[in-house]
Amino acid sequence: MSMLNSMRQDTDRIIGEWAKSVTIKRLSVSYNERGEPSPQWETVLQNGSETVDCDIQPVSGEIERKEGGVKVRHSHQAFFPYGTDIRPHDRIYRAADDYIVVCRVDEHDDHTFVYAQEPEL
Repeated sequence: MSMLNSMRQDTDRIIGEWAKSVTIKRLSVSYNERGEPSPQWETVLQNGSETVDCDIQPVSGEIERKEGGVKVRHSHQAFFPYGTDIRPHDRIYRAADDYIVVCRVDEHDDHTFVYAQEPEL
């Protein structure tokens, strides 16, 4: 077994011990017979499953990062298993109507790290 695979397995085990099961949803648009858009949030399957384990941690207050001249605020950081299908603007549902919005995704050798923000009302 390679060292990288061993690191990924260790990370998956740690996430499994501390994590909660969440659902990732992505905005999808379909069109009716008149050509009108109908946006809906669809579950993103993770290896055939509707849920994935992750460890979500609030950060102390909101943190602003300047990326390419744009300020990005986030109030949570989340650790997912390596290769999790997640993109900016996706929603991470912790419960039926309790979610945070993905701001940024960093893919590392052994895990996926996400910055997220509470939704604006």
